[in-house]
Amino acid sequence: MAAHLGRWTDLTATYAVSTFFVISGYLMTATLHFNYGFGASGFFRFFMNRFLRLYPMYWVAAGMSVLLIALEPALAEAYHRNFLLPDSLRSWAGLAINWYWRPDFPMPNKASVSHVVPPAWALAVEFAMYVVLALGAARNIKTGVLCLLAGALFHVAMAHDVNERLYAIPAAALPYGIGICLYFAVKAYRTNIGMYTSIAATCLYGGFICALHLLPLDAAGFPYYLNLVAFAVTLFLIASATEGSNFRWIDRNIGGLSYPIYLIHYQAAFLIQIIISTKAAGWTLFWLTLPLTVALSAALEYLNQQIVDPYRNSVRAKSDASPNGARSVRHSRAP
Repeated sequence: MAAHLGRWTDLTATYAVSTFFVISGYLMTATLHFNYGFGASGFFRFFMNRFLRLYPMYWVAAGMSVLLIALEPALAEAYHRNFLLPDSLRSWAGLAINWYWRPDFPMPNKASVSHVVPPAWALAVEFAMYVVLALGAARNIKTGVLCLLAGALFHVAMAHDVNERLYAIPAAALPYGIGICLYFAVKAYRTNIGMYTSIAATCLYGGFICALHLLPLDAAGFPYYLNLVAFAVTLFLIASATEGSNFRWIDRNIGGLSYPIYLIHYQAAFLIQIIISTKAAGWTLFWLTLPLTVALSAALEYLNQQIVDPYRNSVRAKSDASPNGARSVRHSRAP
């Protein structure tokens, strides 16, 4: 949100997405091993659980965008090049299933395309990688390493094309492969560090991200991969730490808000511009929008818990007896 609305420098938002892919690879590997397994029945339940987590809230976000664009179509197009209503049945279908695989960057002589939830390209990539993990990439350390190497080879092959390296589905195999390998590394080499050590590691990583912007290097080059390495170390320490109940509560609730914030911050910013008749941009728009975005996200997450989560819990409950004989693990938010 800060990168999109605050216009923070370089590829901060892309760094955030790639590190989220690492987290997702780690958590989905844990979820598959503890809750679903790798059989046909487990694959179906896992697929349904992820569908129910991602799509209902995406549809709400898309509906918000459609309503706002219909109210102020000219202002919407001036606000964001993709804030255009679909102009065909095919476009509406693409919006419904989120057939949007990468950001639409402005280019000379290129017309803008309709996609009313601009960050949702990452959801399409994420969903594709869920299928890859469930089909076997997350099965063991060897398959995890293969996934990581396949992603690394794609990055080498696409060294000349920054958009392919950052946004294509095969490129996501690198951060997802790192997440898979981290799951098995934590299982094998967990070091029971203290909670405050993991907090210190998190703070150091935040400072590291800021420092990356001081390097006189292409942000999509060496710093991008340096960020992945630094975050892998940080996540290993966090995953190895003992949890305190207070921090567990904070983690759970911040995690619950992160998805709706990701989906609706553009809509909230546009609504702010309409309500107070301002053309504010950058950090001014970010700070004006932040309270509304958090409030709307909290409301959406609450409704999601009340309406959608019971169905997700029902799907998950059918797999309580883990095929590996392990105790089922319940995640109340992200997975």
